[in-house]
Amino acid sequence: MVVLSLIQIGGLGYMSIGSFILLIASKKLSLTNKALVRNSFGLPDHFNAGGFVNAVMVYTLSVEFLGALVLWPLFAASGAENPLWQAVFHSISSFCTAGFSLFNTSLETYYSNPLVNIVIAVISLLGAMGFLVTMDFWQKFRHHKPRITSTSKIILVFTLIVTAIGTIMIFFTEPAIARMPFFDRFWISFFQAVSASTTVGFDTYPTGQLAHGVLYCLLVLMVLGASPAGTGGGIEIHHSRICMEPDDIRVPRPGNGNIHGQAYTGLQGISRQFCIYSLRNRFGSRGVSAYSCR
Repeated sequence: MVVLSLIQIGGLGYMSIGSFILLIASKKLSLTNKALVRNSFGLPDHFNAGGFVNAVMVYTLSVEFLGALVLWPLFAASGAENPLWQAVFHSISSFCTAGFSLFNTSLETYYSNPLVNIVIAVISLLGAMGFLVTMDFWQKFRHHKPRITSTSKIILVFTLIVTAIGTIMIFFTEPAIARMPFFDRFWISFFQAVSASTTVGFDTYPTGQLAHGVLYCLLVLMVLGASPAGTGGGIEIHHSRICMEPDDIRVPRPGNGNIHGQAYTGLQGISRQFCIYSLRNRFGSRGVSAYSCR
């Protein structure tokens, strides 16, 4: 329970947890706390920080609850001990992209189980893509807004492309799974690609037995990372895209942080991501996992 609590706090971030506690205690956030929340999640100044924190908590608990509800019968059918606890633990660990498992071999037992693969992958993607992107699509689906933001489009398209490329590369280049049945190879390849791109870290095939080329592919996916305001790590997808295609950036006028019309990233944010990207490029091969430039 202690480990699970730490995973939850780490996934949501101390700023979200602290702000939520302050909201419960005082019913509102101070101007300083609101500014900290906006800075932590990269929110525009007009964003309601208090409402955002509440919505994030509801979204997180809802996804984790539904994930555990679906995983429970799947683990029970496979004969796992304490299937309810296993379902709760793995749902939270997936959403928070922690990758901790109660099984000795992570999820390798379920490499050929499509339902477990899909559920864990979906929970991980919902956590890694973040609340803002998911709510953006939900509001578009409910016709509350005419179109999704440019940031959400970039994140969705880039996520699909990165996952597809990773899946294809693992499927066709990994010799250790070459003789497996088609669908077993596919699920292993797909799950490993999602696990790396969301930085969740679960595996359905022993990572130590993968070829060096595939390991490098997974390393690249992890460096590209998840999405802003998500629970994953890495440079973050839309910032990776900014670093890869700097000529496509429309520089905002002073006082107005705006990229591609609606994505909220000011000049300071662009400079910060270029700094992170350069440092990772320079030192990543030496095992340095993360830098922050302020």
